[in-house]
Amino acid sequence: MLSFFDIIEIRTILKQRFGTRLHYHEVLPEPYFTLDSSDQKIRYAIESFLNTKQQTAVYAPDHLKFTVVQKPIVPSVNPLADPVA
Repeated sequence: MLSFFDIIEIRTILKQRFGTRLHYHEVLPEPYFTLDSSDQKIRYAIESFLNTKQQTAVYAPDHLKFTVVQKPIVPSVNPLADPVA
């Protein structure tokens, strides 16, 4: 999940660049975010920001509500390692 400072940062980015507001809803068991408006550029900005935190957004069908989840860890493959028999 994002820190309080991360939330402030992404809210500021979205307001300054796109004129839209991001709302945080601290609801158990899963906090979520809502947007006043959404388009592909806004979603790209959100994904770019979250990518730097190794997180991603999971959107509702209307793209105005989303949750943030940790990106799955993909094991790296060492091409120089011995092959597994």
